[in-house]
Amino acid sequence: MMKLHFIFILMALLSIKAPVFSAESPQPIQTAAAVYLQGYEACLAANRLRYSNLALAQQNYQFYLARLNRANELDPQFSYTQDSELKSNLSYCHKVSKNLVSARAQSFMTKSLTACFAAQRAANDHAMSQASQLWGSYQEQKKAAVKLNAAIIKNDAMAHRIQQCDQIEKTIAAVEQNAQQFLQQQKAATHFFVEAAQSCLSAKMILNDARFKAADAAIVIHALGMSQRLAQQGQDTLDKIPEGAMDTDQIKQAQQRQLTQERCIEEITTRLKTPLSSSAPRSAIPMQRDSVAQLTRTIQMAVELCLTAQTLRSTATDDVVLREKAGHLFEESSRVFISAQKKLRWARQQGNSTQALEKLAMHYTQCAESIRAEDTRSAER
Repeated sequence: MMKLHFIFILMALLSIKAPVFSAESPQPIQTAAAVYLQGYEACLAANRLRYSNLALAQQNYQFYLARLNRANELDPQFSYTQDSELKSNLSYCHKVSKNLVSARAQSFMTKSLTACFAAQRAANDHAMSQASQLWGSYQEQKKAAVKLNAAIIKNDAMAHRIQQCDQIEKTIAAVEQNAQQFLQQQKAATHFFVEAAQSCLSAKMILNDARFKAADAAIVIHALGMSQRLAQQGQDTLDKIPEGAMDTDQIKQAQQRQLTQERCIEEITTRLKTPLSSSAPRSAIPMQRDSVAQLTRTIQMAVELCLTAQTLRSTATDDVVLREKAGHLFEESSRVFISAQKKLRWARQQGNSTQALEKLAMHYTQCAESIRAEDTRSAER
């Protein structure tokens, strides 16, 4: 339709007859005026169409400029004519040129504002990649509009909408910051599930050990309890994140680790319901090999928990969630070690050789003292 519209205008223009002058020797100004009038109607059409169909308006104005250039070729003084009607037409079409520039600026500004409010909707839906792209489009289109017409942003209505977009920019920045925080929380949740699965798998290894006795069940149950607490921390962390803010890849990882932990818990719980063989009496002297192995595993678990807590504290200085997790792990290691200490004191009182166990316990003591010293330094700051 646009092409046909332009063709009809062109045909109408070409049908315009130049003014009738003396047939003997037409003057250059007369010939130039006839050519110019062919473009003048296109100039008028361009002005009418500038807001409804800017592309067609520009095509019409280009045709006008072509006719004006041809008129100047026929009479180099044409644009400086003193003819009042021609001067009026030339002046009018010069203003149309400025009108078209303003219309182009208005078009860019309209597109920019559309992108601005679309970016806000995308940010509210937590589609941050789309929001960022739309915001870039807003800035680009706005820059193009101002380049064409700097005064466009001083218009009261336009200035108000630009102020709205300035506020939207702050909203998008805040949502983006929250998105990064949510992503870190999802990673922390995944880490909780990983630790929960590892704790359960450690219990499973103890349960599968050929030397496993009924007395070892306490260690397994303790490890299961820690696994369930870690899994619960992971779930609690996920529950704090809005559903729309979830990262698909992170959620898949968390769900996979959670499923691994749940299957492990189910398997061990089922096996623990089966009667276990009795261990040697607690008063046996000297200590049975099984009792030494059990106590060694208990102290090793306390050491591993303490070292894990220490590592988390050093690598997550600004991560509140991981720091809190490190605190829980350290408390857990302390409970496990206190339980082992009681058995170690009993073994020592009975005259059993505890040199290897004492050495292992020293590792835990050094780790625990290091963490407590760091807490003291932090409190003094």
